[in-house]
Amino acid sequence: RQVKRSASMQSTPISPQAFLDALLERRGYSTASFCSLESGYYCKPTPLQKASYGIALVRAVRAGDATLLKKLLDCGLSPNP
Repeated sequence: RQVKRSASMQSTPISPQAFLDALLERRGYSTASFCSLESGYYCKPTPLQKASYGIALVRAVRAGDATLLKKLLDCGLSPNP
């Protein structure tokens, strides 16, 4: 089944973000954007978090090695590096 496109849909190609923004605006939603680094969801890592992030911890997580991960956390590494 072929879909008949309106004249506005036959214009030049636009980016997916621009398409989504236009769709949201037509539906009455805000398309305001904010810098994620300035939001409440971004927190600079603490010195403990920076010190805890290393190859041993990453390997333990990637391998799903719960025993090694527990040992590393028991040594004082942050569970939130």
